[in-house]
Amino acid sequence: MRRTNVFKLKPTKEQERRLLDLADNCSKLWNEVNYKRRESYFNREMEWNTDEEYKKYKRLVGSATAQQIIIKNNEAWKSYFALLKLKQKGKLPSHINKLSPPRYWKNRTNNKRSLRIIVRNDCYKLEGDMLKLPFGLKIRWKGRNKWKGKQGRLEIVYDDLSSQWYAYQPVSVGNSATSTNRK
Repeated sequence: MRRTNVFKLKPTKEQERRLLDLADNCSKLWNEVNYKRRESYFNREMEWNTDEEYKKYKRLVGSATAQQIIIKNNEAWKSYFALLKLKQKGKLPSHINKLSPPRYWKNRTNNKRSLRIIVRNDCYKLEGDMLKLPFGLKIRWKGRNKWKGKQGRLEIVYDDLSSQWYAYQPVSVGNSATSTNRK
């Protein structure tokens, strides 16, 4: 069973600048990979090689982060194709009204990129009130580490409305798991 811990990050001004730069490059990588795949899909060519994008961004976001973004994009496309097969068989869940390929990481109202960072599960640590990230970033966090278990890949997202950074940590727990903060 998977559960998610949510943390509010409290970066300093310098850390915030670094997070913004890293997240912007992560979003650019997602969008470039997704653009290439969408064009290929709509042209019925099915060209899925991402070596060029990986090489371009691994120096900017780190090789593990670049891999995770490409893997997450692979998962989004596989999910789309699985839903297409269900639709062809007439077994699409009733709550799904429209299918569309994976979207770009951008806010459609202001046309700015959505700022996200994907961190591989073995590239970060939660120690006390500090989140240790690649590139020597150590950022304070606030919240409850509610679920304990095997940690998954961390997603760090910037919320435009609150101007805050949030980290989402999926955790694999046993079926009988309860939160560590139950009363």
